[in-house]
Amino acid sequence: MASALARALRTGTSRTSISGACACVPAVRLFSGREGGERRREERDGEGDALAEAQAKADAITDKIPERPVSVVEGTSYSIVILAALGVAGAAAWAVIKELVLEPKEYKVFHVALERIRSDPRVTVRLGSPLSGYGADVQNRAARQRIRHRIYDAADGHEHVQVQFQVRGPTGTATVHADAYKQDGNYEYSYLYVDVGSPYPKRIVVVGQDRSKEY
Repeated sequence: MASALARALRTGTSRTSISGACACVPAVRLFSGREGGERRREERDGEGDALAEAQAKADAITDKIPERPVSVVEGTSYSIVILAALGVAGAAAWAVIKELVLEPKEYKVFHVALERIRSDPRVTVRLGSPLSGYGADVQNRAARQRIRHRIYDAADGHEHVQVQFQVRGPTGTATVHADAYKQDGNYEYSYLYVDVGSPYPKRIVVVGQDRSKEY
């Protein structure tokens, strides 16, 4: 193109011809730019296809690697661990249900006896009010919550529950002895009496006669 222009200038080519030749230059450059852009896009597309093909080959190789099978010993160990965990959870749930829902018989007798004692003025005049009841007069919390008891079948055909526990009021303490059996859905007492230890010893018979048993 440059040589054509030079020849045109040397030979005296008309200005119109020179202008036409110059007008072709931008068109050539535009065509060259488009061709370069298409070439770069083709190169990028080729690189992307190459990466995808390499990734597919790597995935195919990885899929062919076999996983290590779980042995019988490992499977048994896992089962034992799972069963042990379920056993612990079940034992904890049963302890909660037994404590909160299925209240033991001795605790039912204890609660009924305590309410009966709280309503007896002969007891409150000596021990004061309010009265609190607990299993044993010790510092250990578990021992304080445990009610000493004995369950036996009596000659009358009823199952009897004997309990012994402590009560404390603002002005004194006492030991409670009770023997109860269930009749028509309620606990009836064969005897219920209170041995006041302080401020001075005194036995108060709330129900029945003094026929306690040591156990």
